Amino acid sequence: MNKVYNTLHAIYQLAIAMWLAAGVMIAISAAAIFATCRSLNVSIADPQFQTPVFTSADSPFVMTDVLAGKIVGNLIQNSTAYIMLPCVLLVILFLLLEATLYRKRLLAATGVWLRLLLLVTAMTLFIYAAGFVQPKAFKLSKSRYQQGISNQIRDERIAQFKKVHRQSTQIMSLQILLLLAVYFTPAHRGLLTSSSKQSPGLFPA
Repeated sequence: MNKVYNTLHAIYQLAIAMWLAAGVMIAISAAAIFATCRSLNVSIADPQFQTPVFTSADSPFVMTDVLAGKIVGNLIQNSTAYIMLPCVLLVILFLLLEATLYRKRLLAATGVWLRLLLLVTAMTLFIYAAGFVQPKAFKLSKSRYQQGISNQIRDERIAQFKKVHRQSTQIMSLQILLLLAVYFTPAHRGLLTSSSKQSPGLFPA
């Protein structure tokens, strides 16, 4: 049973690490992409971006921001679908197997409820962001500078996008903090190392 649990726990820890790394990568890459695009003063040739350069005190780089936004949007979509979502599913599977196979040991472990609370909160935020916030942000990002709309509608969409983007950033930051906090819970190190004296003989060598 030790080998089975250790294997499952190693996969769980890898999933947590990759989930956390993906969030950090998105945060760092987004800032770098916007800075790089602005420094290059990119001129976008795609007809869908042939819009007037709007004078705005807080966003003087409309064309380069649209390009950077598309790159970051693709990065978030791919990272969510191919890295973060599989990791979240693996964590859920591990927690279910742990609760089913090692229930007695789980109840005796130190900090297990804190770990569960942190992980459930992080997973809830991920599902909310991936299912509701990010799709809304992508939709607003595409429509905020489209041709044929009035300045009033454009300003409203830009304001909505900024609000949703700020919410998405806050959710991602909170996920990162929650996953970092998981590493400091005793139960994260495994049931074989936490509270090992409380249930001797439950996992024969």
